[in-house]
Amino acid sequence: MQIRCYKCRMSYSLSKEEMGFAVAALRQAGEVHYDSPCERCRTKNRVSLEQLEKEVQRRGIEIPPLDQGTTAAG
Repeated sequence: MQIRCYKCRMSYSLSKEEMGFAVAALRQAGEVHYDSPCERCRTKNRVSLEQLEKEVQRRGIEIPPLDQGTTAAG
């Protein structure tokens, strides 16, 4: 999934593993946005759960089960 930083305008991508983890963590926490840090300036870019779910479904990415102690990293 390609993301463009709103501050420095650099384009970067989320890996399949990161997308799957983000969807699982957001669902577990009941949140609606994932904060993805820019690789260049480290600004947090918000990605909606809806947008992540569409991309995960389109690519057929498996959503991993989370342990009770695991939380969202973003």
